[in-house]
Amino acid sequence: QFNKKAEEGRAQAALGWTGQLTIAWGEVRYRIIDAAGKPVSLHGVKVLFRHPAYEKEDESVTLALVSGQEFAAQHVPRDGVWIIEIDADAGLA
Repeated sequence: QFNKKAEEGRAQAALGWTGQLTIAWGEVRYRIIDAAGKPVSLHGVKVLFRHPAYEKEDESVTLALVSGQEFAAQHVPRDGVWIIEIDADAGLA
C-alpha cells in the first residue's frame, strides 16, 4: 500500500498543480491551479479535519462550487492542531 501511495504522489507532483486552501471568517475555501496559474476544473472537493489525538473529533466537510473553480463551505474548525486531508476530484482516476 505504501508503494501505491508513493506512486500516486509522484504522478500528482508531475502535473505541476498547486492546491490553495484558505480557512478564514468561518469559511473553508479550496482550489487548484496548474503550472501556468490557471484554475483546474474540479468535480468536487471534500476536506477531512483529523485531530491527531482524538479520532471522535474528526470532521468531514463537503465543499460546494462557489465561483469559477473555487469550492467553499461554512465551517469553523475547533481550536487546536489538525491534520487536513483534501480529496479533490479532477476526473483523472
